[in-house]
Amino acid sequence: MAYKGKTTDVAVIDNDKSAALNEMREAIRSMIAKSDVTAEEIALQIISADTLDGILGSTAIGLDDMIGVPFTIERVELRESEFADGLPAYAVMHATLDDGESVIITSGATSVVAQCVSMVQGGFLPVRVSSRKPSKPTANGYYPVSLCKAPAYIAEQHENF
Repeated sequence: MAYKGKTTDVAVIDNDKSAALNEMREAIRSMIAKSDVTAEEIALQIISADTLDGILGSTAIGLDDMIGVPFTIERVELRESEFADGLPAYAVMHATLDDGESVIITSGATSVVAQCVSMVQGGFLPVRVSSRKPSKPTANGYYPVSLCKAPAYIAEQHENF
């Protein structure tokens, strides 16, 4: 809309989309689990590891460190976020790498949390995915990470995989 020579961009969300967003917010709130469950699971994973890599590699990995790396999400939990900006939760993805290693991957990106909630609600887990980050930032200077389908035969595409 233009007012006195100034332009104001307004995002209009119709009632159906508004209702869908409200449902997503409710789903996020209902999926937020108690934080001690993940701590216990991490401890059990470390205790049950039979290799040094299993013992030392049992900490959570940020999704930003997994850009382009394929993995299979086995299970998703949401944890309450300590950050005031953004969503009230972040995603904790219990995943398996192509070499069989179990990892825990976290992300607070709005798109990733929404994708995780949608995959859980739709019964799409387990699912093989990868992550991507745009080459250009948003207007606010962010590089929003998102999940995408992983190539079916990634090992054949890379000689040293």
